Amino acid sequence: MSGLKEIEMQQIIEAVTRQVLASMGTPASVQSQPPEPKPRYLVVGDTSCVPAKLSAGGTIEGIDSYQKCADITQYSKVIITSLDLVQLADIAQVRPSCPECCAVVQALLNGIDVELVESGIPHRKFAGKSSPGLYTLLESYVETILGFGVKLMGESRLTVSPIISQKPPRFDTSQPLPVKGSAKINPSRLITERDAVVMASQAQDTVYLEAGTIITPSALDIFRRAGLSVERAGG
Repeated sequence: MSGLKEIEMQQIIEAVTRQVLASMGTPASVQSQPPEPKPRYLVVGDTSCVPAKLSAGGTIEGIDSYQKCADITQYSKVIITSLDLVQLADIAQVRPSCPECCAVVQALLNGIDVELVESGIPHRKFAGKSSPGLYTLLESYVETILGFGVKLMGESRLTVSPIISQKPPRFDTSQPLPVKGSAKINPSRLITERDAVVMASQAQDTVYLEAGTIITPSALDIFRRAGLSVERAGG
């Protein structure tokens, strides 16, 4: 019986509460809270090319929005739908030379998610037709920005374009013969990034250099990305 009385007392309290709220002009039910604002997604490129799975639940805004507020922290995500070759290179080398590059670099610095739609990578449509060395260099830029934390959205994974194998050139008998598949010996004794791109396009698996040759860090990076080993004469 005591349990029944407690239920009746609770019902009386609820009825009185409803009457008091009604007299104050307040609905008896809990007033609904205003909906939470949707997260803002900044798009670098064509806003109409954003995949539905990336835009779901958010408000899509173009780069002009970022130019007005100049505050990347206002956005929950940056979606890249297209880049030109200059923008790709500048982002990889952390050169915020335009609003698009600045937005991506600032997003990465502030820990904001950056998603790259694979169809927006500019050079991929030239695969198999472009210079192997140039294609390898551009792919290295893509790999670099992925290393920064950019997420690639697409069906295939990032792969470095295979380098077209060529027969090594003939050498004078006065010079040490390079190993099979190596690039031509650089007589300047200094290998720069530009030299490395050319040599990587000619090599199969090994780059052969004379003893004492200096290799710049960026050139070594090109060889590493192309999957080539480096051997020196007498080393």
